[in-house]
Amino acid sequence: MRLADSHAHLYDKKFNKDREEVIERAKNTHIEFIIVPSEDINSAHKALRLQDEYPDYFFAAVGFHPHDTEKFNYELLDMELKTKRYIAIGEIGLDYYYDKDIIEEQKYILQKQFELALKHDLPVILHIRDAFSDIFDIIDEFPELYGVFHCFTGGKEEAEEVLKRGFYISFSGIITYKNADKVREAADYTPLEKILVETDSPYLSPVPVRGKRNEPSFIIHVLNKLSEIKGIQTNKLAEITLSNTKSLFKINV
Repeated sequence: MRLADSHAHLYDKKFNKDREEVIERAKNTHIEFIIVPSEDINSAHKALRLQDEYPDYFFAAVGFHPHDTEKFNYELLDMELKTKRYIAIGEIGLDYYYDKDIIEEQKYILQKQFELALKHDLPVILHIRDAFSDIFDIIDEFPELYGVFHCFTGGKEEAEEVLKRGFYISFSGIITYKNADKVREAADYTPLEKILVETDSPYLSPVPVRGKRNEPSFIIHVLNKLSEIKGIQTNKLAEITLSNTKSLFKINV
C-alpha cells in the first residue's frame, strides 16, 4: 500500500519534541510524501525548511490563511512564488466562523491570491468554513482556477458545486466523527478520481485516536472509513488518492 497525506502542518510547534519520530512513523505507514501548507510567509519558510531537510518527501505551499488577513502582502507573496519552490498556494480561503466583521476583506484577499494562482499556474488549497454561500461565486470569476477543497465540511449539495468546477475534495478525520453524516454523504457522492485524503495534523484526529495530537500516520483511519463508505479495499483507495494527489500538485516522485 502506498499513499499520500495531502495536508499536514508538520512545522507546528506541537511536533518540536518528536518530529523525527513522527516522520518515521509516517514512512512506516507507507506515506510516500506529505503536502505542507502554510498560513503566512513565516510558516511557509518553516515548510521550506522541512522540504530542504527531506527532499521529495515534503512539498511546501505558501499562502495567507483567512485568519491572517492583516498579514497579507501581495508583492511579498508574488516574490515567494517566483522562487518556484512551492507546489501550491495555500491554505487560503474564507472562514466566517469567528469574525464576520472582516468578510469583505477576506473575499478581497482571496481574489488577489487567486490572481497569483493563475499568474503562476499553481493549484489552490482552499479552507472554507461556514462560507459555501460565497466561495462559488468568487471561483466563477476565475474559470481557469483549479485546486482542492481541503478538510471538506460540506454535504452532497456543496460537493456537487465543487465538482462542477473541476476541483478535488479532500477528506480528513472528520468523516469518522459521529455527527458528520453530511460529510460522509459527500464522500459517497464524490467520484474516486476527485478524492484526496489528509490528516490536517496536528488537528482533527480521527476516531479511534480522537483527543490525541494528530499526525500523518493516523491517516490510515481516514482511509479505512472512506474505503468503507466507497465500498473498495483500503489499499486500492490509497493508490487512487496517491495518484490524484500527484496529478493535482504535479508531483513526480
